[in-house]
Amino acid sequence: MSFYALTLRTILISNVPILGDVQSVTESQVLISVQDGHAVHETCAVSVDATLGKTQLETGFLEALPTLYYPWDGGEELDLLLDPIAMGYHMGQSFPTHLKHPSVKDSDSDEKPGVTITLHIPILGQVEMLVAQHTRTQLKGQQVAEGVWKGSTEMVEFEQIILQSGHSRLKEVQTIRPGIGTFVLQQVQGPVDCTALIGG
Repeated sequence: MSFYALTLRTILISNVPILGDVQSVTESQVLISVQDGHAVHETCAVSVDATLGKTQLETGFLEALPTLYYPWDGGEELDLLLDPIAMGYHMGQSFPTHLKHPSVKDSDSDEKPGVTITLHIPILGQVEMLVAQHTRTQLKGQQVAEGVWKGSTEMVEFEQIILQSGHSRLKEVQTIRPGIGTFVLQQVQGPVDCTALIGG
């Protein structure tokens, strides 16, 4: 079995009332284990860096992210289309349009609908938001050194709704568009688990 550390950065640009365009970068630390041409993709840590202010995710957010599986050939060119990820609603059901929609799910197990994101905004203070989100990410890149690949990430599918917001102006419909992010993939000596990967 071989092991890889993936640093995945995805970008969202939101048009926020009062504040205008705001960029957020979600950085995920991922452990990929490969055996017999099959990869197991496990997210070990997630952080969000936003120009708007500090973004805090519930501890259950990471646990709600699914383990992904896909074929792996380890070639010089890397082109991975990851499976869709549903957060805050039941995968396979229609995307929710409001808080009481039947497909809404408490994904992060905090006894609140959807997933909870807490924003710490200098102008507005602390704002709690309940959201549902559908994403699908594609990685395209190439090998730049022995056991190292670099390239771009793009959300080829993206849908998000604010189910509830702690600030009235942030309840308004936002225009959100994905940007082009980056990734770095590096083979690591195994065996290794998430704790070892993120230095915990």
